[in-house]
Amino acid sequence: MGLSNVAGPLYYFFGLNLLVFKILNIICYLFFLISLWWGYRNCHSSIERIILVSLFAIHPYFIDFMDNVVSDIPFLFFSTITIFFMGRIVIQKKTLISDFTDQLLLGLLIAVSFFIRTQGILILAALGAVQFILVVQNIFHREKTAKELSVESRQRLIPFSRNNLINLSIFILPYVCFFIFFFVWQTFLPESGYSHVSEMNRISFESIKYNLLFYCKLPAEFFTGFFTKIGLILYGASLPLKTLQ
Repeated sequence: MGLSNVAGPLYYFFGLNLLVFKILNIICYLFFLISLWWGYRNCHSSIERIILVSLFAIHPYFIDFMDNVVSDIPFLFFSTITIFFMGRIVIQKKTLISDFTDQLLLGLLIAVSFFIRTQGILILAALGAVQFILVVQNIFHREKTAKELSVESRQRLIPFSRNNLINLSIFILPYVCFFIFFFVWQTFLPESGYSHVSEMNRISFESIKYNLLFYCKLPAEFFTGFFTKIGLILYGASLPLKTLQ
């Protein structure tokens, strides 16, 4: 389902041109690398970010994977940029455009990630978990003055005050945006979007257990064969320099 959403427009204009589909992978992967650089700019030095981006940019597995016409690379980009975007506007409480527009874009990015790969629904669940934790932290870890407690007490007596309604609307806007796009795409996509629902019906305890074990092994497997192949990659990259001598 995710592949058809991503590749459908390309197939419409270019037909079954594998080169075009591979170029899509390359473009999404380049933007993924850019998102890594942008996303960590406030918490890592330039040297650390260069090392991180380089690990992905010259990793043999990802270079070989570009030949596969699947939705993994587009989903990697959109899910990564969505998580970074969530961190900026929800956790760090930064305003990129405006409160309303930022939340709207967040809902749109989550929806796009979901319709590329069904696993994108987990980003919506992560958003809910983050918001819940922030609310709990705000309740138990904030030192409030007597004046602030008095103001909050009055606000609780007026639950439908203008400020409360505005805050609530901004809080739920990503979910509203997500479900609006879900119902719109459910109408126009093949199988009325129910392929996503059928995919989610396959979730079981065994599948969750398998995926947990799989992702626990990933950090170790990330470097499997890396140092043996990276020498060949660096050697190949240095050949043009040798011809200039």
